[in-house]
Amino acid sequence: MYTIPSVINDIILTFFPNSKQKAQQTILIEQFSKYDNEEDNAYLHISDNILNISIFSSRKFLFNNSFHFKNNDDILYFTLFAFEQLKLDTETVNVNLYGDITKNDNIYPLLYKYIRNIQFGSKINYLVFPPEFNEIRPYQFYSLFYQSI
Repeated sequence: MYTIPSVINDIILTFFPNSKQKAQQTILIEQFSKYDNEEDNAYLHISDNILNISIFSSRKFLFNNSFHFKNNDDILYFTLFAFEQLKLDTETVNVNLYGDITKNDNIYPLLYKYIRNIQFGSKINYLVFPPEFNEIRPYQFYSLFYQSI
């Protein structure tokens, strides 16, 4: 379930023998660890009914896990449960959203009801994209764009 099927992997290695494969979680952790994580920071990546939560505090990596969700209540539950286990205050933790989410989605106001500091992720400043990429939300395909940095 979390690996590339062997048939597809064989094809990739046939045409791209020097290619490197990384799990999406690895890419996200590597990129999120580059941010200033002096305070409590949680990074939520939502895509294809999978919620990935990565948490940093005092520049230390504390937590990462992926959860399959069926509805917005599941996202809220998994997020608040992780915060509770790590004793993070929902009034002070900074939550950064990535993936398939917008302010118009029902999950945003639901999360904001319980968590005060929510913002959407942004592009890394030192990468330059062509103008056509302005149509894409900066946090939408984060792991895809930043996997080779």
